[in-house]
Amino acid sequence: AKASTDRPITLILDDAHRSNDAVWQMLLRLVRDYPDSRVFVLATARRAELASNRTALEVLHALEQEARVRRIALAPLSRRDIRELTADILGQDRVPAALVDWLTGRAQGNPRFAVGLLEAVLESDIDLRAPALGRVPERLARWIRTELAQFDSSALAVLELLAVACDSLDPDDLARIGRSPVE
Repeated sequence: AKASTDRPITLILDDAHRSNDAVWQMLLRLVRDYPDSRVFVLATARRAELASNRTALEVLHALEQEARVRRIALAPLSRRDIRELTADILGQDRVPAALVDWLTGRAQGNPRFAVGLLEAVLESDIDLRAPALGRVPERLARWIRTELAQFDSSALAVLELLAVACDSLDPDDLARIGRSPVE
């Protein structure tokens, strides 16, 4: 905060839902102890995972009461967004529609998936007018495995059932199929 007297400082907390209590307490202290500092904090978090962090919720609630937080919910990328992202990565204005359609269908609005799939297509020197991959790219697969490793066994079982169902399921049906309590 003291360093921000010379110039504004930006602090980025990516995946803040994974931050421990000390990080959240530090953020609260920074805001309260140095109200005139020129520090901009950008914290990214997944809403559902953030909801399980009591300290994070308490800090965010306190900061909202002081009008020091602005939440911005991000929607999944649209087809247009994926086209623009692809054009930016490729460094060209025109992007084959087949590539955009392929990325849109597979990434389902997830920026990490869209970029990961595009990188794999580019590394494999595949025709951008007829993109296809025989399997999930290894870097993307590693990221997915890392994300899945964070789930407990019951949450992983629910996720696996939903993946097989390929559709939304009523919680009661899901509990019956998974032979587990609806909670």
